[in-house]
Amino acid sequence: MKPVAPILLRRAFLESIPEEVSRFDAVEPRYLYRPTRHLRALDPNAMLVSGIRGAGKSFWWHALQDEALRALVVPTGEANLTASAGFGERDADDRPGKDVLEELLREGHPPRQVWKAVVLRHALAAASIPDPAPLRWSERIAWIREDAERTARLLREADGALAAGRRVHVVLFDALDTTAADPDARVKLLRGLLELVVELRARAAIRAKVFARPDMLEHPEVRAFPDASKVLHSAVHLEWPTLDLYGLLFQYLGNARDDAAATAFRGLAGLPWVARPHAGWEVPEDLRHDEHTQARIVTVLAGPHMGTNHRRGRTYPWLPNHISDAHGTVSPRSFLAAMRQAAQETKPDAPHALHWTAIQDGVRKASPVRTAEIAEDLPWAEQALERLHNVLVPCERETVFQQWRSRVGDRTPVQVLHALRDVGLLVELPDGRINVPDLYRVGFGLRRKGGLAPA
Repeated sequence: MKPVAPILLRRAFLESIPEEVSRFDAVEPRYLYRPTRHLRALDPNAMLVSGIRGAGKSFWWHALQDEALRALVVPTGEANLTASAGFGERDADDRPGKDVLEELLREGHPPRQVWKAVVLRHALAAASIPDPAPLRWSERIAWIREDAERTARLLREADGALAAGRRVHVVLFDALDTTAADPDARVKLLRGLLELVVELRARAAIRAKVFARPDMLEHPEVRAFPDASKVLHSAVHLEWPTLDLYGLLFQYLGNARDDAAATAFRGLAGLPWVARPHAGWEVPEDLRHDEHTQARIVTVLAGPHMGTNHRRGRTYPWLPNHISDAHGTVSPRSFLAAMRQAAQETKPDAPHALHWTAIQDGVRKASPVRTAEIAEDLPWAEQALERLHNVLVPCERETVFQQWRSRVGDRTPVQVLHALRDVGLLVELPDGRINVPDLYRVGFGLRRKGGLAPA
């Protein structure tokens, strides 16, 4: 492994990983990395894809709609796949936004019919069939409801036209936590969408693919419809083991905008990178699937240990371990953000591209970002963990319950404990004590003896 100036490698971090985390969802083709475990999520027959915030749901939603990215991620046998957005982070003429959805529910339109109107519009457009339904969503849904046979005939016509052309069209649904301000309305809309997804299984060439957070799918009302198990039990979960986290990082570093930095990084391991037409360089297989090779690269980038000796732990597993939740789940968005922060905080004369203290600062940077996301997604969880500020963990259950003497939302202390455990925000140790993963502990200001101090 030939020596490379640390400052040049540090530049690869800063010239590839975006500073704004929201930009991770719509990446350039050169940075596209496809984990082997995610292949099933891209299959048009995978109706439901679940993942925590930052796991890649919105990224795949974007990628499947983008022709250049889709060519890189869709298996060869699905070359005739096309996709469009039925709901997402932005409003558009061919899909109702949050305000329209709330109005439609107030008017009494069943959620399944609302989404059927969306899918019908996209299916007809994909099949190049004139759309006879009204353009206004409320009128369109009423038109669909008044003649179910006509609607079924139109769907069959679109399905047949697509199938005859050996095409499959997938309507994508993402950001479902933003469909309505009222939580009950969001639950009804998600359940109605999943009902429609099951119904579309009978079609040959029209599919719906839903991207949703696991906690949303656990709601009892979401599961309360016939055949719910057919979609829920076949869900594809977006997971990021350590190998894929570093594979993703290397994809960024090897395609940094600074050509000298990118070339220097690609030459580190002495392995052949594959040039992709109009899409940069692809990480070699050994850098994707071999832990020892990855660990050697990380040692060059950041040293072997998280301190002056081995007692502080090996660098390679340290960061994934410290930004995982209680289930061991890691968000690649948090991982990349922490790495960029580490590069930014490392001094110019440091012996490695990343200094171990700067990597710790990266965790401190990632933790408040994640806690802010928890505040948006699970307000009751934010309230519960804020009450544990300055508590030393691991601690006894009673210590936690004392902080939750009053109810948190509509939950008792025991219910809060179980709910936080289920979503991975805390863990019950074998001896009965309670611990909080560093990813949340640091951001919510809990302490741990000998552990990473809160910012």
